[in-house]
Amino acid sequence: MKYEKLIKRLEKELTYKEDGPYFIEDIYKLFKEYSRQTTFDVLDEAIKQRKIKKYSRGIYYKENEPLIEEIIKKRYLIDEQGACGIYGRLIMELNFGISTQVPMVYQVITNKASRKYRELSINGQRIALYKSRCNITNKNSKAYSLLELFTNLDLNDYTKEVKENIRKYIKKENIRKKEIHELIPFFPAKTTKNLTITGAIYEAL
Repeated sequence: MKYEKLIKRLEKELTYKEDGPYFIEDIYKLFKEYSRQTTFDVLDEAIKQRKIKKYSRGIYYKENEPLIEEIIKKRYLIDEQGACGIYGRLIMELNFGISTQVPMVYQVITNKASRKYRELSINGQRIALYKSRCNITNKNSKAYSLLELFTNLDLNDYTKEVKENIRKYIKKENIRKKEIHELIPFFPAKTTKNLTITGAIYEAL
């Protein structure tokens, strides 16, 4: 059977991982001694044999079709070092109770973006990628999310409910003033102004 050994190798390498998604750039690494065309040929044959399934261009899985949130998380929010991105304004407004409208576009701020802004589509789902203002890490990702929220905040939306949700978030994530002050130079003056006016900055430890 054509590419039988390489297909078995592919299966073996993916066995210890989750069901997916698997990205083409990671599969290239598994077959780095082969040409990209050979890798594609192996994938095509594996798909025909139902060893792996194609979700979208350059994205594969085994049994359970991944959710778009899983794809975004694995590609743009978490990498081998930890946090590398966060969701943008629309998702944050939903999470903090500022809005109840489920966004049609997933806004993502990530270290993985190669330019300031670009939009792409994965299986018809629109994703807006924004390059992070500074390097997002495990240490600063929660504080970064807070500052990004206050950068775009309309103070008319700062209700008692929103205030309480933000207070709980700061306490839950143990966000400290030091982390905020380290990030403030990368954000516009409006961010500091909104943090101060609302008093949110004083909630940090």
